[in-house]
Amino acid sequence: MKNLCKICPLFVAVFVVLSGYGQWSTNEEAVDLELFNTLSVDMVGNQIKLGSICGTNPDNLQPQVFGSSILTNEWSALSSFDSFISGSTNYSYVRNVHFLDEETGFASCSNEGGHSGGDHDQCSIIKTTDGGITWDVKLQAPTQHAFEMIEAIEFFDEDNGIAVGVFDNNGDWFDRSAWVAVTTDGGDSWTEVDLPESMYLKGAFGISIYDESSAYMVLNDMDMDLSNAEKEFYIYKTNNMGLTWQEVHSESLPEDFINDTWEYADHYVSDISFANENVGWLIFRSSYLDSYIYRTEDGGESWNEIDHPIKRSANRQPVNFRDIYIVDEDEIFIAGGNYCTSSEYGDDVSACFRGHTLIYTNDGGVSWDIILYDETDQAAFHEVDYNPETGVGYVVGGGIMSSGGAVYQFQNLSVGLEEELFTTSFSTYPNPTTGDLTIKWSGSEAVHDAILLDSQGRQSMRFDHLINGGLLHLNVAPGFYTFAIMTAEGYSTRKVQVLR
Repeated sequence: MKNLCKICPLFVAVFVVLSGYGQWSTNEEAVDLELFNTLSVDMVGNQIKLGSICGTNPDNLQPQVFGSSILTNEWSALSSFDSFISGSTNYSYVRNVHFLDEETGFASCSNEGGHSGGDHDQCSIIKTTDGGITWDVKLQAPTQHAFEMIEAIEFFDEDNGIAVGVFDNNGDWFDRSAWVAVTTDGGDSWTEVDLPESMYLKGAFGISIYDESSAYMVLNDMDMDLSNAEKEFYIYKTNNMGLTWQEVHSESLPEDFINDTWEYADHYVSDISFANENVGWLIFRSSYLDSYIYRTEDGGESWNEIDHPIKRSANRQPVNFRDIYIVDEDEIFIAGGNYCTSSEYGDDVSACFRGHTLIYTNDGGVSWDIILYDETDQAAFHEVDYNPETGVGYVVGGGIMSSGGAVYQFQNLSVGLEEELFTTSFSTYPNPTTGDLTIKWSGSEAVHDAILLDSQGRQSMRFDHLINGGLLHLNVAPGFYTFAIMTAEGYSTRKVQVLR
């Protein structure tokens, strides 16, 4: 909420998508580390911090935190957590990377692959005060139960924070409950909150802070005895930084989730995010069914389904929604993706969907931009972070049982340019054209760069160092194109029709 693996020099593959709501560029970045699965991203100041599992195979994993400067994009490993691994089957995940500033940050380590009690050598919450180079364990998993997962770490201010998740009691797979811990000393110590009995057999999967002391939390049913499971989700609210909670709403999951009886079905609410006390969003994930987006305008007491473009069709597979970044009550990003393994699904290859997506709306979900979509990539997107002031964001992901990790930068080229977007007036002629095109602009600058985009927003041609009044030769198929001219003061576009 706001959840490239080969050693090689940094490269950037640039794509530009023009839409009614943003002019998006996306860069797939090669990080000079062997990423196995990138789980978390946090942008702070001029830096990006990532949490990941690194390694060339599942039996040789090494959880790491690494980062780069936004200005240079030179990635480097900050720290390694090999001491947190307790055997090849119980390796640790570094998740929920959350920095208060460029030096002070938090993350969680959680074991995967085992559910028995006893000595897990498991890190729960860790803290750094030197930008991620060294970390101290601030909350160790209690011995009476093994955490399934800490799902979120958030802070109300520099002193007061909250962590939520789900654990199994005494290693009992069928006995899971929500878990909440709070800190009042900047994360140096954490106290588990005594939760109401109504949270038993429910897991906390996300939290959203919306003012100095209040937050919403979403819970899912965790009764692993499917004959008893209610298959509902629950919204709870706190007004005292997580010390006490009141249930606001409960509701059945979407009907197709409830009716699904497949053995490996995995359907639940995956994240929650509120812009203020009244307006908030939920996203759902599914093993192989269409995911859902819900929105509330009355503080979570009622929810409405929001239509979205990432649904099963003849040309598109469904994609799990995993993370929300909310700018305001109408403007959000949603990241998601799928991964699976042959051991998990047997020979049922048709159920083993791949792919990832990043979508965006700034009108409350009436319309959406698809910033990134790939239905075959093995890297699922886990988490997205964004800076509304610069228009730059990062979305990260990875695969299971593969060496594929992913770090993408995206940018809304319209941010910060609204007033200057058309300050450079230019003309293109003749238009329509049979191939030759003259570009002329006003202003004192003598040289510009430009790109030609097709109707799908894909770059067809690039022109560097244009001369004012110069003649271009468009070597493209007939059709409608967007000619985008880039200057130091703005970004302007014109429609161009090519005839033959």
